[in-house]
Amino acid sequence: MNADERKALAETLAQSKDEKVIREIVRFAESFLTAQLQSGLAADLRALTLAAVLAAVIGGMLAATATVLAAADIKLGLHTISIGLFCACLVVALFSAMHAARPTLFDYAGNNPKFYKEDVEQNKPFIQVMAEQASFYAQGIERNNKVADENHRCIRRALTWVFIATVIGLGSEFVIFLMKLGAPKSANVPLPVAGEIDALAALHGQAGETVHLIAIRHAAVVFTP
Repeated sequence: MNADERKALAETLAQSKDEKVIREIVRFAESFLTAQLQSGLAADLRALTLAAVLAAVIGGMLAATATVLAAADIKLGLHTISIGLFCACLVVALFSAMHAARPTLFDYAGNNPKFYKEDVEQNKPFIQVMAEQASFYAQGIERNNKVADENHRCIRRALTWVFIATVIGLGSEFVIFLMKLGAPKSANVPLPVAGEIDALAALHGQAGETVHLIAIRHAAVVFTP
């Protein structure tokens, strides 16, 4: 609502012949503004809570990943990509939540008494003064709606990215699990010492029969006839 629309609304409301009507209009507008303020505070608290949780999760994931990567005997492999995609989506969600929790201009019920000085000096009728006040309330309500709608879009966007991060994280980990499940497992059999191979060959010659597998120190050696 621009200034011209506000003035036109004030002129229309000032045509009311009943003072009770304009009083009720102003009262309803003040109630609406109060409800908007309560809703805005609740939305800010929700956005701040979401931002704090996301920041804690991202920080914890990065710290844990760095600790694991620093350990020489632990290799994350493909899990690093999964963690990176998960944290990247959460970072996008964090920025959206922080944008929703940012300080914004908001209109409240009531008015500063100094703004009525001109009305008193011009001896304006009570109905006209209340009509002008109601028009300012209408303009403030529309501004509040725009701010609330933008913040709600940011919260929905943040929650959407949290859902995407969850799907990507779980999906990639499931794919990695299937890849490991289908990969052939190596025997990982250590090779015997050269002297032990000679000893095994001597035993094979004395036995006079085929020895297919002899194990020493968990090492497998196969002798063909």
